Amino acid sequence: MRNGVMWHDTSGNPIQAHGGMITEFNGKYFWYGEHMGGETRLHECGFLRPDSFGVSYYTSGDLINWRYGGLTLNAEAMPRGLVSSRPKVVYNEKTKKYVMWMQASYDARAGLSVSDTPEGPFDFIGFDPFQRLLKADGSLVLVPKAV
Repeated sequence: MRNGVMWHDTSGNPIQAHGGMITEFNGKYFWYGEHMGGETRLHECGFLRPDSFGVSYYTSGDLINWRYGGLTLNAEAMPRGLVSSRPKVVYNEKTKKYVMWMQASYDARAGLSVSDTPEGPFDFIGFDPFQRLLKADGSLVLVPKAV
């Protein structure tokens, strides 16, 4: 693996996991990230960016060879105009669900999705009662909304 070059999955396609995270569930590594690749255009928020198809995931046993698993959260499952960037997936032992936190809008609101499996599909639940939850370094910080 080398920085500064395009990484490809086991089928030879460019890896689409922008702003992603790598984690391990049940002895397998999962790489979640935003799947971009559509036409670059001016979005409703005023930003020029490529279309987002949602959150894709890849799996690996060695952190080098990554198999594309598909979209685990489709952009069409979210409210119109929102993107799902910087996804973070954790397992909630209490609910036995996989929980995906993400920046779900251009004003950095945190979105929440859940699934029964790490592969998904994840169902978009909505926004949490906190703002600015995901920092650029990927750490989670809870900032209560002003009332």
